[in-house]
Amino acid sequence: MFSTLVTAPATPLFTTEQAKDQLRVTSSAEDTLIDGYVASATAYFDARDGVTGQALITQTWKLTLAGDEWESGLRLPVGPVQSIASFEYYIDGVLTTFATENYRLTDGRVYLVEGVSLPSHEVREDAVQITYLAGYGDTSADVPETTRNAVAVFFSGLYDQRSAEHEGTSQMTIAFQSLLAASRTARGLF
Repeated sequence: MFSTLVTAPATPLFTTEQAKDQLRVTSSAEDTLIDGYVASATAYFDARDGVTGQALITQTWKLTLAGDEWESGLRLPVGPVQSIASFEYYIDGVLTTFATENYRLTDGRVYLVEGVSLPSHEVREDAVQITYLAGYGDTSADVPETTRNAVAVFFSGLYDQRSAEHEGTSQMTIAFQSLLAASRTARGLF
């Protein structure tokens, strides 16, 4: 079982101008640097590999399963799941679509409708493929405020401390850890 990002978010969590406002930067001399910090901070939180395990802005993922890994009630690994774009399986070397009326999506899990079973399919590593949309929504405004604030604190810290060495715990670190805890708690991670 493995997940692959098919389509990245269409918009960044913070535009260059929004990030510069956060940093109180007025010139465009460091736009590329700032965009890089925003991308790094967003990646730290976003999707399968991020600390929240949640897609922030809408993106498309594909879950690929070997035939023996399928079970009704399968949890899609990157949430929050918005919808299933396709549910396919291999039969006789052809990728075949499983009709939408045969399954339902509930709380990020795919269930077969009562009385329906997954058709016989080939035994191979990519026997079943579910492509789905995940994320809080299409814009930054859809992402929970605590998560947006945590990302902002993180990229601000990267920018502010890019060349300075600090001893001990900074106020930024304390604020970041608090926002991270709030984001994770809201998701039920601890």
